[in-house]
Amino acid sequence: MNDIDRYGLLIPYSVIASYFDIKECKIPNMLTAVGLISFGVYRLLFLRHEETKVFFNLLILIAILLFYLLQLLGGGDVKLISTIIILMKWEETAEWLMVSVLIQAVFFILTRKDKLPFAPALTVGLIITGLGKW
Repeated sequence: MNDIDRYGLLIPYSVIASYFDIKECKIPNMLTAVGLISFGVYRLLFLRHEETKVFFNLLILIAILLFYLLQLLGGGDVKLISTIIILMKWEETAEWLMVSVLIQAVFFILTRKDKLPFAPALTVGLIITGLGKW
């Protein structure tokens, strides 16, 4: 499985999640469930032999959960990140999250709002890091 296939799955999923996050300030649990199941099955079928160092992705997820506990991230953001990293290598996850945080900072500066949905920044970050793979 190549990077184009993975990002071809992840980007549309993230765009749909962003739509709901912007419109309703909530990412539906059904969307998360569909993503977890479909990406999990895809990983089992096509990524079994790829070395992805899942342990490091779990450490990143623990850090994300700490941000949630500190109320710096919403539950939908944690669900979206958890679902997307199923198909990512840990280096890609770290790069994607760093780019996304920078994009969110730019969104904050431009809009000057106290609270913004994070899913759109995650989506733009995914597109930017995905373009780097092509």
